[in-house]
Amino acid sequence: MAIWSNHQVPCPGMKRACKAGCTVGPQLSLFSQSGFWGELGKNWLFASSFQALSVMGQTCQHGRNAHESVQERESDGSFRSRKTAKFPECLAAEFALHIRPLLAGAQLEHTLATASALVPVKALDVGPWVIHDGVQDARKDFFSCLGVATDANTWEVREHQPLHLHALEALACFCGDPDVSLCKSLLQGIPTGYNNDIPVSNCFWPNQKENLEDVSLSIHMQNWRSASVDPSVTQALLQEEIDQGFCFKFDGDIEAAKAKWPGALAIGKLSVVRAPNRSERLVLDNSVCGTNASCSVPEVQHMPSVRDVMHCFPLRGTRSRQAAISLDVKSAHKRCVVKESEQGLLGFAFADSLYFYRVAPFGAVFAQHWFWGYL
Repeated sequence: MAIWSNHQVPCPGMKRACKAGCTVGPQLSLFSQSGFWGELGKNWLFASSFQALSVMGQTCQHGRNAHESVQERESDGSFRSRKTAKFPECLAAEFALHIRPLLAGAQLEHTLATASALVPVKALDVGPWVIHDGVQDARKDFFSCLGVATDANTWEVREHQPLHLHALEALACFCGDPDVSLCKSLLQGIPTGYNNDIPVSNCFWPNQKENLEDVSLSIHMQNWRSASVDPSVTQALLQEEIDQGFCFKFDGDIEAAKAKWPGALAIGKLSVVRAPNRSERLVLDNSVCGTNASCSVPEVQHMPSVRDVMHCFPLRGTRSRQAAISLDVKSAHKRCVVKESEQGLLGFAFADSLYFYRVAPFGAVFAQHWFWGYL
């Protein structure tokens, strides 16, 4: 008996998939031991979008206890389940018979390299897509289920910042989050602390040891040697930053920049970080120009370490298995757009042109505070 999961949705690739004998969603087919392995109580569940395999599906007609259990041991003490470590020959033969049309005219033996080369490269705008699970409907009903009134712009995303900040703010308000300034700051553009205007979160300890150095902002038109030794690499890395909207080329010279950001202009130095087996990375030195020393962060964050996890394990009152997950957000600090009036603190020069970051660059003293701790 075949178990079907025909979760089909309209998409540009539907007609092509149907012509190939495939469906958009997977089909689950149950194979019993009665047709392929008579002595043991064993079933297999195959998932495939190839319809021809569904004819192999069947259930056992001999009754629940008619076959030997694979959970028992043999008389010599060995586990009976070891006999099921491979597919029965008759099952493999019938499987090969049904998938033969997929291999017609193709090379049957492949190396890992030749097999990988057979995987087609599909354009981003060509369906079917992996995700078609009703996310839009879930967003529509999410806050209504919580009894929270929201505006029409709840799920809007502001330019250069791929976060649903209005939805996050509504959820934080519903949960009673004591940090009432985070989402507003992200929507308006985060302050760098140059004007002592980073709001407290009410979640972290006050930074009582902070003592800003008396360092003036400065302008550096030459970068570090690592960024100058191979200008083509630096140019390529810079273009990636521009293409992703992280920074922009300033239309003007130093005097025009001074006029746009009076008293708050700093031009740092670029460097290219090179490490074995890792891609080059463009880094802006915000310390050499005085930006980091001039920005005040009002709180100190203490994140849990591996030692903290060890001290609290095992959890009291339970013997259940514990699990943990670690997430890493790519270019996380660059997901926070800086207030436009303070973007002049994040400048650098390259190839006789000026550039400025519109997001929190790696190495800025306030970048870690906003995303990794705050958000």
